[in-house]
Amino acid sequence: MWQHYRKTLLPTQLFIFGVCAALYWYSKPPLPTLLFLFLTMQLASILGAWWGARLRAKMRRREQALPLERRL
Repeated sequence: MWQHYRKTLLPTQLFIFGVCAALYWYSKPPLPTLLFLFLTMQLASILGAWWGARLRAKMRRREQALPLERRL
């Protein structure tokens, strides 16, 4: 998971910061709302990296399985 997260860290952080900055610039929400959005997007990026690593591991296990082996 951390390998995938480290690989996409900079673009993800720039995107999150850009969205929050654009939202602040154009619609001026209250700061607690903006902070909640920022933290939610951070959590979503970590969960997305975890999910992507899990899917990649499943695909690797499936590739290593014999062709006639039962798949779950």
